[in-house]
Amino acid sequence: MGFSTSPFHLPNFPQTIKQKPMQTQQDTRAIWVKKINEVLKGRKIIAVRYLDDQEMDLMGWSSRPIAFQLDNGTLCIPSADDEGNDGGALFYMEKGKDLDVLPVL
Repeated sequence: MGFSTSPFHLPNFPQTIKQKPMQTQQDTRAIWVKKINEVLKGRKIIAVRYLDDQEMDLMGWSSRPIAFQLDNGTLCIPSADDEGNDGGALFYMEKGKDLDVLPVL
């Protein structure tokens, strides 16, 4: 059995490889909308505070963000980015009012 001189030809190898379709931005958004609904929808905030010194040391952060606890025990902490590089501010907008912020300290 002879081989082609082409370095990209393998004998008995399918000429077309079925690839998974690439995930679109819309697909990614749908996945994360589902997740945020699982985590937050219908929950009540039962406690609000700033991180304490021990938590700040544990996170390795210099900016002290707020933290809020949900009725199922979940603790939410804003971060500067999705890698957790530092504490982040929380922007909010009440109906009929201007955008405002809960700052890091």
